[in-house]
Amino acid sequence: TRAPKAASTWALVAAVEPFLDPASVFQYDNRMGKLKRMAFRGLVCFGGRHYVATFWNWSQRCWTVFNDKNVSHVADWSQLARGTLYRGAMVPTLMFFENIPDDLPKEDLEAFEECME
Repeated sequence: TRAPKAASTWALVAAVEPFLDPASVFQYDNRMGKLKRMAFRGLVCFGGRHYVATFWNWSQRCWTVFNDKNVSHVADWSQLARGTLYRGAMVPTLMFFENIPDDLPKEDLEAFEECME
């Protein structure tokens, strides 16, 4: 199939929320315990014959971008979203969310929230 237009890809990337309440998306059995709020961790994009992975790095408080040639760091989600990665050539294929660690320092969570604005 043909790749979606850049505007469609941008709309998807721009709509990514930093947090996900799994109970609002999935049905689950209450006997499993309370579901934790989850943080957007990253995504894998495909374009042509190439994949690019982008993941939040808690310890460095930035996005790490892995492509065919190198690894780079980007501090801000909107900068990343507006960059060459999402100009229509790359299609978001997989999105990852993770439980927010109980021992995560408050400053790390605040840095993550700031970069997602």
